[in-house]
Parts: sequence; C-alpha cells; structure tokens
Amino acid sequence: MTQASLKVCLVSIPTATDFEDPVQFENEGVRETSADVPLGVLALAAVLEEIGIVPLIVDSNAWYVEYIHSNARRRRSSFSHYAAERLASLDADLFGFSTICNSYPVTIQTAQRLKELRPHAVTLFGGPQASVVDLPTLRHFPFVDFILRGEADRSLPEFAMRLAGGLSPETVPGITYRSAGEARRNPDAPLPADLDSLPLPAFHLYPGVCPTRGLPLELGRGCPFACTFCSTNDFFRRSFRLKSPAKLIEQMDILAARYAPEYFDLMHDMFTVDRRRVVAFCEAMIESGRGYRWGCSARTDCVDPELIDLMARAGCCSIFFGIESGSPRIQKIIDKRLDLDEARTNTVLTTRHGMRTTVSTIMGFPEETIDDVRATVGFLAEALREPETVTQLHLLAPLAGTPLESKYRDRLVLEDIYTDMSHSGWVQGDPERQLISAYPEVFPNFYAIPTPHLDRRYLQELREFILRTTCRFRWMLVAWQDRCGDLLTLFDEWRAWSRDLVAHRRGCEMRRYYATWDFDRDFVRFLRSRPEQARGEFEAVLLEFEEALLRVLREEPDEAPPATLKVLESDMRLGLNPHVYVLRLDSDATRVVELLRERQPPDESIHRPAIAATRRVSEDEIEVIALSPLTAEFLELCDGNLTVDDVLRQFAARCTPLGSLTAWDVATRALQMTYERKLIRTFAGEKARPRVNTVHFGGADHRLSWSASSAERWQTT
Repeated sequence: MTQASLKVCLVSIPTATDFEDPVQFENEGVRETSADVPLGVLALAAVLEEIGIVPLIVDSNAWYVEYIHSNARRRRSSFSHYAAERLASLDADLFGFSTICNSYPVTIQTAQRLKELRPHAVTLFGGPQASVVDLPTLRHFPFVDFILRGEADRSLPEFAMRLAGGLSPETVPGITYRSAGEARRNPDAPLPADLDSLPLPAFHLYPGVCPTRGLPLELGRGCPFACTFCSTNDFFRRSFRLKSPAKLIEQMDILAARYAPEYFDLMHDMFTVDRRRVVAFCEAMIESGRGYRWGCSARTDCVDPELIDLMARAGCCSIFFGIESGSPRIQKIIDKRLDLDEARTNTVLTTRHGMRTTVSTIMGFPEETIDDVRATVGFLAEALREPETVTQLHLLAPLAGTPLESKYRDRLVLEDIYTDMSHSGWVQGDPERQLISAYPEVFPNFYAIPTPHLDRRYLQELREFILRTTCRFRWMLVAWQDRCGDLLTLFDEWRAWSRDLVAHRRGCEMRRYYATWDFDRDFVRFLRSRPEQARGEFEAVLLEFEEALLRVLREEPDEAPPATLKVLESDMRLGLNPHVYVLRLDSDATRVVELLRERQPPDESIHRPAIAATRRVSEDEIEVIALSPLTAEFLELCDGNLTVDDVLRQFAARCTPLGSLTAWDVATRALQMTYERKLIRTFAGEKARPRVNTVHFGGADHRLSWSASSAERWQTT
C-alpha cells in the first residue's frame, strides 16, 4: 500500500449528542453548537494532504441532525450504532476519531460497533480526552487500536506513512499501543515550535462550512498558567506559542476570499499573555485596512485600557474572560489569583469599547462555601449592568488529568446532576451510564467532587435559575442587586415559593423547565405575589412590563404571517413583522435601564408614559425598542391592509416639515428606519389576517436581554 492509496477517514463525534430530545435540539443555541467547525480535525487533515493523503472528513454533526429526526431513533437505535453503520459503508483503511470529554462514551461505543462491522480497519483515537486517559482506554477497550497523544501535526503523518508502508506504527512518538497484551506509551512527540509552518486547516474538505457565520482560526497554543481545574496545560504541555501577525492575516485573507465569514474566532486560551505580540498583531491589522472583525480569549489581568482600546480599533468585537470565582479566597485556592476589582474594571472597559464580553464563572469547588457562591453570583450581577456582557455559570467537573481530578480521584461520586463544564448530556442512555459507572478512570468528568459545605442539587437549580433570569429578566436582577445586594436571597425566596412546582423535577427535567416560558410565567407570578412594599421603584416598573409582555406573547397567532421581502415595492402591502408589537405604556423602562447602568437612584422620569416596539430576535430573546410618538403612529398604519404608497401618503399627511425635510421626506425616512430595524415587512396578495398590532398597557417597557445598547441608539423620526 502506498501513501496515496491509504484511505483515511477523520471523525469528530458531535457535541450536539448532549441533546437527545428533538424539542431541545430545535433550540437556536443548540443548533448553533451543532454547526461548530471541527478545527482540530481540519488541521490534521491539512497535514495529511501535505504528504499526499486526502482524508475524508465526516460531518457527524450533520449526521446527528439526521439521526434525531430519523426512523433509526424512533426504532430506539442509538446514535453510536447509527454512526458506526454509516462509517462502515465508507471505503477507509484508517478511522481517526477526535475525542473530547463529553462525547467520549459515544465515541467508544461508535468505535466498538465499527470494529464489529469492519474488523480489519484501524481505529485511532486522538484529541484531549483520549490523550489523558490513553492507558485505561486501551486496557478496557480492545477495539481501540492506537491512541496518538497531544499535538499530532507531525506524529499523525508519520503514523499514516508507516501504516501505508506496512510497517509497525509502534515507534511513532506520542503513540500509545499494545504490546504482549499490555498498554504501552512512547515518549511525547516534539511540539511544533513554529506554528507558521503549519498549513491552513483544510476547510475545503469540510462540507459544513457556513459562509454566513464566523469561522474559527487558530491563533496560538498553550497557556503558561496552572489553574487546578483546567485541562489545557496537559495537552499543550504549558508551551505558549503564537502565530505571527503576517501569517494570521494571510490566512484570514484566504478564508475571507473563499467564505466571506462575518467574523473570525481566534482560537487560543490566553492570547493576551504576551502583550508585545498582541500589539504587533493589532497594529498589523490596522495597517492592513482589512477591517476584519474577530474575537479572542484573555485573562483580565493581561489586558489594560490602552491595549483594550488598540484591540477594539483593530477589529476585536468579542472577548472571553474566565473569571471562575467572585470569591478572593477561592481565587487563591484554584491558583487563578485574579484581582477581582481589576477584573470588574476591565470587563466594563471591553464592553464600552463595543466588545461582546463573556464573563465565565464556576461553582462547586470542594472548598467552597455558600458565602463564596454568593460572591460569585454577586460578581455576575454586577457584570449584567453592561448590556454587551454575556454571563456564564458552570458547575465544576473534574476534567481528566487536571490537578483537581488527580487530587480527588478516589473520592469522586456519580450522581444525576448535569454539568455543562464538561458538556455531559441532558439525557444519558443506559449503555452510556453503564460505561461511565464501570470505568470512572476513563470518564471522570461525568462524576463530581464532593462539596461538604454545599448541597449540589441546590447549586444545580441555582445555575439554571441564574442562566434563565439573566437572559429573560436581566435588569430585574440588577435592580434587586442594587437594592438588596444579594441575589441568593431572591433565589431562596423563589425556591420556597416554587417548591410544589419544581420539587418533582430532577436532572434534565429541571433543566428543561428552567429553559422554557413556563418558568418565565411562574417567575412573574412569584414577583407579583411578593408584598408591594418589598419592591423597589425600578422593580415595580419592570414587573408591570413583564406582565404586559407575557400577555402579548400569549395572544400571538400560531400561524406565522407571510415572509418578509427584501425589496420595498410601492404596490406591496405593508405590515408589522412576525412577533412585533407596539406597546403604549405608562412608564419608561428605557430610563430605568439608563439609571441602573449609571448606578443612579430612581426619579420621576421613570414614570412618564412611553411607547415601545417589541421584536423577538431569537427563541429566548425579545428586544424592546423605545419609539417616538410619530414613529409609533407610522407603525400603527402598517396593519397589513394598506400598500406602501398608502402608508406613506397617510403618514405624510400627519407630518409637518422638519427643517429642510418635507413631510414626504419624513415619511420615507420612517419607512427606511423601521424596515432596517426589522420592524416591518412587505407582502403581496390578500389582506393580512387581523391580529392585535397595538396594545395599551399600564406598565413599563423592558427587554428580555437588552442587547446592543438599544436604550442609547434610537433616533426618533
């Protein structure tokens, strides 16, 4: 066999296997996760191409989408069998599986079934999970032939060449193999020191690249820090490396020409560690004039005001900060050691430079107390004050090979509590549960480290509560935090009030409840049930809006109106977009948000009448837009019964000239503005089915997630 004749199939088991319920899978966030590009697999495909092997890339995310809606699932056939049977039909001599912790049970089961169907094919594992549990994997699962540990950019081509030449791959650096029935491991392969020498990942071989989304691109590897819970250090061996600015821009140019992505997700745990290199990259980006938008990860103690400003000018539009804990005590215990005051300052700075800023935290450390949790939740509450901030709260998972997992390896417990830190699934089938239970050394991330000072079920429910309320009731939480200084008190009150609603829910069922509008309705009922004197002025305004909003959503038609057309034509009818309503309200929550953002007390301005439009932008996010009275009048004419010309004529008749603008100019500008903001649509044919467009409520307007600083960007007509 020659290199050219060796047939290789590279497989990445999808992260979407976390979600086995079709209803869950239809969630927008889950669908986006399922469309993630497997950058590591594409990088390895590229180095194989350099030696003349063109591998087949399996888009197993697409397979999982098909499986969820297939007869195979309805026949109760597992995805692992479904995938293995499809893999077995492919003409390949070598099947290489990339592994991560959450899908490792599915990967194991898929490889087992594949070996039964194709016993002569070689099964090779690689990636983060297999690299750290290589010996127990080979000991327990004979259908896994080899494991290639760590960075395989050089070792995989060598493995393939030896296999094609009929030679034993047992001499390849970084390989774990069997000899005389024993699992053995060779010394680690040398790390690629010069990342510029590596080829561009083989995006052209992957069928799932979507030109309308961002694309991942490797920025660097390795992290010089040693946080006790993190698995990055083991895989990259703490060797911090970055690509040169010239190479990055060259690769961005190639991908931009091929796919026109909206932005680049520059993949590296700690880009900003080397400030000099960050400055060089940003200056090169600015000088190039490309205007690419990009995001990265960083530590809050590795950025400063000048660097943040430079990054923003160079196109950085999003940044991820792993804060981990709002407790100084826990910061020291886990060796993160962030200055939390500095962290707060820098997260505000990044948002105010237009970056979508993710603040990620973890709870459930073994030494943690309820006061530590309170500090972490309080940190998140403060972060909510900036609309461009996205908050995350995870339950700790003992990732294989981390110092934390090694220390507590003999004390891990298996429990029915979901943690998304390792992305363990909402629903684990019996075969997966049996595997996880039988081999804890292979699947430690599905276990838990005991928390002697905390009830983990309490933490699980707290996580679900915080995630939903920060999405749906963001400013209510900020108002509560300002007045009471303790979100845990709110959660405890809710938990006591909702005991009968939630007590029977466990595991994934509880998570489903907190991810739905059922929780939203119950939470609003809970807020209304509290004594009026226990509510601050801000909370009262926001509560009235939430009640009005739920009433509007309850009246939405089941059947969606006709789709929006891209071109406004004069003979087309003009109507509001689906899920858009005009609300005339007694209070001004836009002003509430302004005051909360600036830490100002309530004043009379929050009680002035206001007009707003609500627009659903995703399944869980509704934007509320402040309107001028004139703009509201324009939208109320868009009832689906008038043509574009009719609306313009009637609206112009109500307007007076503004400066150099004629009444007709004002009308056409209102048309353009509301269309660009996706409030109106055009359609042909019969008159629209009647529905409520304008709703009058006593109350205040609010939006569920107040994204993109809408309170500041509105221009009135």
